[in-house]
Amino acid sequence: MFGSGRSVSDTKSSVVEVINLFDFAKSAYTDILFAFSCYFLLVTCYCFYLQTSLIIKLPAPPPLEFQMRVRQDYSPVGIILTAICFFSFAAAVFGETFPGYTLYNPLDQYNTYLVNMNGTIVKTWNNTAQGGYVVHLLQDGSIMRPCRASPIYLFGPAVAGKVQKISWGGTVLWTYTYNTTQYVTHHDIEVMPNGNVLLIAWEVKTQAQATAAGRQNPGANGMWPDHIIEVQPTGATTGEIVWQWHMWDHLIQDYNPSAANFGVVREHPELLNINLGSGSGDWNHLNGVSYNPELDQIAFTSHNMNEIYIIDHSTTTAEAAGHTGGIYGRGGDFLYRWGKPSNYGHTGSQYFYVVHCAKWVPANCPGAGNLMAFNNGTNLNQSKVVELVLPQSQPGFYTYITGQAYGPTAPVWTYTATGFYSGNLGSCQRLPNGNTLANEATSGDFFEVNTAGATQWSYMTTSQIAKAYRYAWYYPGVVNLNALTVTMTPPGTPIQIPAEGGSFTFTRTMSNLLSSALNFDFWTEAEAPDSVYGPLLFNQGLVLNIGGTNTVQIVQDIPAELPPGSYTFTGNIGHYPDFVDDFDEFTFEKFAAIDNSLSISISNNNVILSWPQVSYADQYKIYYQDTPYFEPSGTPQAVVIPPDTSWIDVDALNSEKRYYRKVVVY
Repeated sequence: MFGSGRSVSDTKSSVVEVINLFDFAKSAYTDILFAFSCYFLLVTCYCFYLQTSLIIKLPAPPPLEFQMRVRQDYSPVGIILTAICFFSFAAAVFGETFPGYTLYNPLDQYNTYLVNMNGTIVKTWNNTAQGGYVVHLLQDGSIMRPCRASPIYLFGPAVAGKVQKISWGGTVLWTYTYNTTQYVTHHDIEVMPNGNVLLIAWEVKTQAQATAAGRQNPGANGMWPDHIIEVQPTGATTGEIVWQWHMWDHLIQDYNPSAANFGVVREHPELLNINLGSGSGDWNHLNGVSYNPELDQIAFTSHNMNEIYIIDHSTTTAEAAGHTGGIYGRGGDFLYRWGKPSNYGHTGSQYFYVVHCAKWVPANCPGAGNLMAFNNGTNLNQSKVVELVLPQSQPGFYTYITGQAYGPTAPVWTYTATGFYSGNLGSCQRLPNGNTLANEATSGDFFEVNTAGATQWSYMTTSQIAKAYRYAWYYPGVVNLNALTVTMTPPGTPIQIPAEGGSFTFTRTMSNLLSSALNFDFWTEAEAPDSVYGPLLFNQGLVLNIGGTNTVQIVQDIPAELPPGSYTFTGNIGHYPDFVDDFDEFTFEKFAAIDNSLSISISNNNVILSWPQVSYADQYKIYYQDTPYFEPSGTPQAVVIPPDTSWIDVDALNSEKRYYRKVVVY
C-alpha cells in the first residue's frame, strides 16, 4: 500500500554545500586514514589470537575474575574470512546506513507505520483519530501523536486540538484536549524526557486587542498568535499545564507610539515586530518545536516569519511572560533567531523561504548541539536541509553584535539535490553515525544521506508525510521487534560448580534478523534470588552482517569467590548495559565446602558413612553413582552404602536453600 524501498541508483543526484571545504576535506581524510589504521590493527590482532589460541581475560566487577575461552579450530581460510568480516564491519559502520526502524504517519490520516531497513512495514497502529503531522515512538513502545478533535472551532493548517498516547497494542492510554473557540493546538509536538509534552497552539486576539498592541490594519476577525504549553499527564483524559510561553508577550512595534510595546524594532531583536506578516488569522504559523535538555531551551520554526527561534525553558510561567529571569536572564524573550534579518530591521540575506522542523542535534550524534531545519526554498523551488553552528560565548548564551544580524553567515552543512523540493512540510534528523534522514514531504519520499550527500537508504509512499523519524534497532521502544536473537545450549548434565570454582561449556548462537549489519554487545550474568553477579563475560563491539549467524562454544569460568547457591545464568544480546534485544538462560549450582567431620569406613564389605550433627545443615542428601540413596535428617547416624559403589556424593541443604557438597571417591 505504501510502496517499497528505492534503489540508490534511482535517487536524485545530490549537492552538498560545506563551509570551509578545505577543513572538511582535511578532517575527512584524517578520519578515513585513522579508520583504515584501526581496521588493519584489529585484523592483525585477531588473526594473531586465532593462531595462538590465547585465553582472553574479560572485564568483570571486582573482586571476581572470569575468563571466556572460545573453542574452535581455525585454518588459513578461516583467517582470511575473518579479515573479510572485519572489512565488512568497517563498511557497515562507516559507509552505509544507520540500522533501525523509521516511524511515520501519512498527513491527515489515521494509521501509523513502522518500517524496517528493507522497506517492510513491521508494525501498524490502527488509530481511531485522524492526525498524522508527527508521531513519536516512546521507550515503552507506545506512540504519542497529535490528532483531530471534534468539533474544531478554529480551523487552520495542521489543526489538531488533542494529543494521544497509544500503547504498542493499540490501546489509547492518554488523551488530552486543548480545543475551544479561543485556542487550539496545531502542527508539531515534542515529548520531553520527564514525560511531559510540548504543544503548539493558536490563541485568539480580537481586532481591538491587535489594534491596542500596535498592529496596523488588523483583520476584522482578529489575529491568532502562537503560544507553547507544557502539559503533564495527570489522568487518562486530563493534564496540567505546568509551563507556558506566549508570543503575544514579546512584541515590538514602531507604528503606534501610545502602545506599551512601542520602540525601535532594530534595537530589539529579542522581540517580534507585530506588523510582520498577515494581520488576520494564523499569524506566526509555528510548525516545529524541539527541546534541548542539556540547555533547557526550546527551538521552534515559523512558516510565516521564515525564521527559527530559541527561547529559555528554565523560566517560570511568570518569567516567561516577561523580559528577565531564568538561567539566561532574558525571561521569555528570544535568546536567538536566524533566517531573515529584515524581520528585526537588520541588513543581511534572507535564507529561509518557508521553514519547517527545528531540530536540535542530540548529544550522541556528530554535530551535537547544532540546530537543524528544513528550508522549503519556495523562492527557487529547491529545498535544503540546513545545519547551523550556533554562535555562543558559553553554552546557551548566544553571541549578538549590536546592529548586526545574528550569525552564522551561512550553515555549516546543507543537503540538496536536483529535484529535491517540498513547497510545504518537510523534516530532517541527524543520526548517530553522522548520516541525516531527510523527508521530501509533499512527495512522500524520505531517505538517508551521508555527509557527502550520497543516498544510503530511501523509502517512498503514496501520501504526504509531514515528518519521519528513525529509531535505532537498540532503542527500547522496538524491543518487541527483535533485530538480534541469541540461544545458549547448556551441557547435557546438570551444571554443578564445586566450592573451589570450576567451569562449564555452552554453545552460543547469535543471528541478525535486520536488513543491515549490526554492531552490538553480548554479556552474561548469574542471578541469585537476592543479587545479580556480572557481567561474567563481556563481548563488546561484535558484528553480524545482514542475515548473519554465528555459533561458538564458550567455556565460562566460575571462581571460588562466587557465593554458593542456585543461579540463573543469562546471556544478553544488545547494547550494554541499557538495552537487551534478546536473551537466553539456563541454571547452574555453586557449592561450598562441607564440614570435614564427615567420616567413611569399610566394614563387612560395606561402606559406612557417618557424621556428627552439622550446625548449618538442616538436611543431607546422599547419592552413590548418581543414584538417590538416602535423605536423612541432620542428626548423627551411619549409612551403609552398597559395596559396588565407586563414589559417594553428599549434599547438605541449609535453611537458606544453599547447597553444600562433598564428593568422596574411593
